[in-house]
Amino acid sequence: MDHLLLRCPFSRQVWHDIIAWLSMPCTPPSYEPSLLDWWHTARQGTPQSMRKGLASMALLTPRMIWKNR
Repeated sequence: MDHLLLRCPFSRQVWHDIIAWLSMPCTPPSYEPSLLDWWHTARQGTPQSMRKGLASMALLTPRMIWKNR
């Protein structure tokens, strides 16, 4: 599941595009052990006003990738 949601080229491009489109100040998940680890790291570097958006993105992006598989 980690490969499908985080490591395959399609997923990496989706993450990059969504983060860029939303102008989030974090990097896409790359070599973190899990999505949860990435989320904790990204949340620390995200301003308080953008954290709800980050949480929504962290939940909806994997769902979109899963449905598209």
